[in-house]
Amino acid sequence: YANFFDSMDSVFHFDFADLVINSVNGNGNFQYVENVIRWENLAKARQDNAILSTFLRNHDQHRLASVLGNDQSRMRLAAEMLIAAPGTPFLYYGEELGVLGTKSGQAPVWDESVRLPMLFENEYKPTWPMDDWGYQDNFNTNVPGIQTQMADENSLFNVYARMLNLRKESIALRFGHAVAYELNNSQLQGFYRVLDYDANNREIVLVLHNLGNHDIMVEETGEVLYYTLYDFEGILAPKSTVILRLPVSRIGSLLGND
Repeated sequence: YANFFDSMDSVFHFDFADLVINSVNGNGNFQYVENVIRWENLAKARQDNAILSTFLRNHDQHRLASVLGNDQSRMRLAAEMLIAAPGTPFLYYGEELGVLGTKSGQAPVWDESVRLPMLFENEYKPTWPMDDWGYQDNFNTNVPGIQTQMADENSLFNVYARMLNLRKESIALRFGHAVAYELNNSQLQGFYRVLDYDANNREIVLVLHNLGNHDIMVEETGEVLYYTLYDFEGILAPKSTVILRLPVSRIGSLLGND
């Protein structure tokens, strides 16, 4: 993977996509953060300005929601892992709604069953699958559309919206170097995103993911920037994420400059 950075600025990171999905479906992965950091370091060693183009699924693969068993908690966690990780995240349209679909492998639809119309709930809703092929989208009959999910603060759409808005506001989440959290285990996987650019651009955030099926107590304290379930009181629920802003005084020790 890293070898491509000898001739390219940015490369789609298929290994990252599989790592996230396998970690979420497997309810844990002791090496998740280890691999994320290793890949970042390998890319930067090839090119200082390397951009890791992270994603979860694309137009040639089964839909993310289908791969994750249409499980809302798994879809939320996968979204949080994508957007919190180093790199520039790419979303395949509909992932933010939990759109389902698997490749049919049969004419005339072939792979178009993973490229079906967006779930608009107004006059913009397309009808071409039925008009052109007589194909009814039975995958997404019960998946709430855009307008419904925008109005629901607990929807998958709003997990994506909250995480992306936080990423816009946090320079560490956009540009920070990843440093492994000291207490990682197979269920709790976390990393610091550390940025020390100049006096006006310094920030540390700690990202903690609970990949497992049981509550985890978090002793680290800081300003809570994000929690899947909104109100964080030290217990990280199964399949959830918390992001804390920490004092910049810790930058030196985390980057090995002290």
